[in-house]
Amino acid sequence: MRWDEIRRVELPPGVPGQLYLMAMPGRQRPLQTDIERALELGVTGIVSLAPPDEVADKSPEYAEAIAAGLLPFPVETCPIDNGGVPQDPEEFRRFLERTAQRLQ
Repeated sequence: MRWDEIRRVELPPGVPGQLYLMAMPGRQRPLQTDIERALELGVTGIVSLAPPDEVADKSPEYAEAIAAGLLPFPVETCPIDNGGVPQDPEEFRRFLERTAQRLQ
């Protein structure tokens, strides 16, 4: 499986939601292509660990769409530098809890 494909994560039994992994939207393909594929899969939100400057550098159209509120689903972020660790472990824990709650 290629790293730039959208991949479904197998969640534990009893978890009703679905979780997918993918490259940053708009980085490998046109942004609209990624959005359309996400909508086909039933994606209702994006969680991102990429810092804003990395998003702007690697996918400027995606960064602009986030800033302008033009995406068809919310984007929740908890920026972590590439190869780094969360600067605030408590904030990261809350981010993970919110993400897990959305899968229920």
